Amino acid sequence: MLNDFTKSIYNKVIVPFGEVMLYNTLPNEFELYLVCLQIVDDDKNEIIDYLVFPVNQSSVMQIQKSFTNVKKTFNAIHVNENNTWSPNPISMSGNFGRGFKFVMTGKQTIPLKTGYGVVKYLSNLIKLSKENNSNGRPYRTILYNLAFGDIVTVEIIDCKFTQTQQEARIWNYDLSMIAVAPGDIGSGSLNFGFKNFLAFTIVNKIMNQAVKLI
Repeated sequence: MLNDFTKSIYNKVIVPFGEVMLYNTLPNEFELYLVCLQIVDDDKNEIIDYLVFPVNQSSVMQIQKSFTNVKKTFNAIHVNENNTWSPNPISMSGNFGRGFKFVMTGKQTIPLKTGYGVVKYLSNLIKLSKENNSNGRPYRTILYNLAFGDIVTVEIIDCKFTQTQQEARIWNYDLSMIAVAPGDIGSGSLNFGFKNFLAFTIVNKIMNQAVKLI
């Protein structure tokens, strides 16, 4: 029988470590419920900023498209397949609640933020994704949707922020993107790595439990 202290260590460290290890070893067999939005400068091989979502999304939708042309002729049907990358729409919606959350970002000034604070960080990150570097070239945005095992380069189309009387002080987001290329183009050193995911997964569980006691 495990005592309470051992159970706590198991739930906060061993279980998250196992989840990350399984995903890192077999990403097509085991998902990791973690989403990260990252802005990079490929010219300078530099990570500009990122946000690891501290709360799982309420809903996620990915549409997998293919370039297929079906043409009817007089005596047959011709199907032409195009195997190049197809732009796929992705949408995510949810909220970050009201209370404090442990947040991992590219600028760790305040690791604890309210739900509103996380929404504002997401809003500013979206604005940053549309800016250019010192050479006039646009930054690249990478989406890590590890719940589906995807790391893709995306273009953010828009993000709707809404609040209702029933959910006072809770801002909901509805983020629309298009995956335009794989996420691992350019330098591999820009990728948000295994150690980062492991650290966030473990620390997030510990900190969120501590925040509940405040």
